[in-house]
Amino acid sequence: MEKYIKGQSLVELIISISLGVVFLGIAAGSATMILRNNFEARTSQIAASLAQEYLDGVSSLAQKNWLNVYNPPAAK
Repeated sequence: MEKYIKGQSLVELIISISLGVVFLGIAAGSATMILRNNFEARTSQIAASLAQEYLDGVSSLAQKNWLNVYNPPAAK
């Protein structure tokens, strides 16, 4: 009877190690996906900020007198 208990403990150990490896693999994949999404979100936020700054510059030019922008005064 003692012989079967040792064999059963070995099987339980192998199963628990296998489950641990599977869970670690899932955790590593999840962490990679979270980091990639974080990087993409940060890149999109920077791009949106730069686009907003550019549009603000263009709208400030649009609100000024276009003749001064298109035909600057002649140097004296």
